[in-house]
Amino acid sequence: MPWRLAHCRCLFVAACAGMLPFAGGLAGQAQRSILPFPGGEVTRIGGPGNDVLLDPGLAACGSGGFLVFDYGDMRLKAFSSTGVLRWQVGRSGAGPGEYRNPTELRVRDDGRIVLRDPPNARILELSPLGSPLRTIPVVSQNHRMLALSGQRFMLLGGSHTDFAIIVDSAGGLLATTPLGAEQMDVPVVSRQAVAGQASDGGAAIAFVYSGSFATVTPTGEMQWHEGVEAIPFPKVLTLKVGDKKQYTAARVDPKAPRGARSVAVGPRAVYLLFGGESADAGRLIDEYDRQTGRYTRSWRVPEGVVSILVCGSQLLMQFNDPLPHFRVFPLPALR
Repeated sequence: MPWRLAHCRCLFVAACAGMLPFAGGLAGQAQRSILPFPGGEVTRIGGPGNDVLLDPGLAACGSGGFLVFDYGDMRLKAFSSTGVLRWQVGRSGAGPGEYRNPTELRVRDDGRIVLRDPPNARILELSPLGSPLRTIPVVSQNHRMLALSGQRFMLLGGSHTDFAIIVDSAGGLLATTPLGAEQMDVPVVSRQAVAGQASDGGAAIAFVYSGSFATVTPTGEMQWHEGVEAIPFPKVLTLKVGDKKQYTAARVDPKAPRGARSVAVGPRAVYLLFGGESADAGRLIDEYDRQTGRYTRSWRVPEGVVSILVCGSQLLMQFNDPLPHFRVFPLPALR
């Protein structure tokens, strides 16, 4: 289901210590500096002539390689840095080592693997080799998940009252970041975000229909930033029937420019796979300093990229054409 985002340039009242309110200005940081992508493909996973991936949807940095969750056979698959399949585990179901429809895949700094599986109302923790360790019940249907320090989890979206919640290792609610007053009547589907996480636990949150993003510390404190391209949140469409009845649709203006499609976080930088008006028919990767949120530069990426992931000094790009596959490139050095 495509994500839609409604007009919500209001302040998030932070109930969690250290969480900063949303700073939704509309002035972009600077003119974009667009460079050609350096290229230099290192390896490729899946694609024509390779049947190791059927319908990949999630990726994370594994121990010395990459992890991919494949919806085609409901298996978690581990690959070496050269693209060799190391192991695969899982199947469809609700028992240990089984999955319905995971929406997030993370790896903690100790190597433990974390999967968010909303249809089964749980978070699953696995060993670095994919063996089930424990199940954390989480009834909330929040789909985006960040694995914070201290065995805690931040869940985004899916609520009529909160932008984010933090739960403990047993699934108990610890803190919330409430929505602002202007957002209360906005359909949940219009507020969903994309998120990416670094190996040290730090993360970033961005929106499909806005230029704004947030950096998140490993303990959950958020700092909001305006991106280089100032895209305001689009308004939810209102459908009018006759003279008296009208309905608020859970979608936005179809002509609204696209914002972030994917987020990747490295040790020093945040990378947004961005659409927007400046990207024309293509897409860009915008680079920001992770500490300050300051824009650095952009690259025009190969056609067809749907998501990005930073693993150490490598950049993983997912493509769906002609068949789902991943390409691995050297990560361009920071300025």
